[in-house]
Amino acid sequence: MIISMYKLMCVTNRKLCKGDFLKKIEEIAGRFDSTFPVNYNSPQQTVVATTEENVDAFMEAVKEEKGRAKKLAVSGAFHSPFMSSAAKGLGEYLKDKELNEPNVPIYSKTIIMPS
Repeated sequence: MIISMYKLMCVTNRKLCKGDFLKKIEEIAGRFDSTFPVNYNSPQQTVVATTEENVDAFMEAVKEEKGRAKKLAVSGAFHSPFMSSAAKGLGEYLKDKELNEPNVPIYSKTIIMPS
């Protein structure tokens, strides 16, 4: 059972991989159990979710590769496999519920119009 999860912001300087930053972060994350790149904010900035047990070693591994990592103040490791049990529970809860059409406009960030 995972007691706490961390999200980290990994940032590189131009010397880290010169374009291969995303591959490098994925490679570093792959060295650790339960460590996942979850938000690719830019070619030089990725958010990684990991466990309390891995956070310090992961941050050190990023530092050894000449990158930077810092802990982010978040309430959960959203967009990660850590949320799969919550998604499953929500799906079970909703499976016998009747869902209605929304009665307030919902705006899409891709078309910027109510759907």
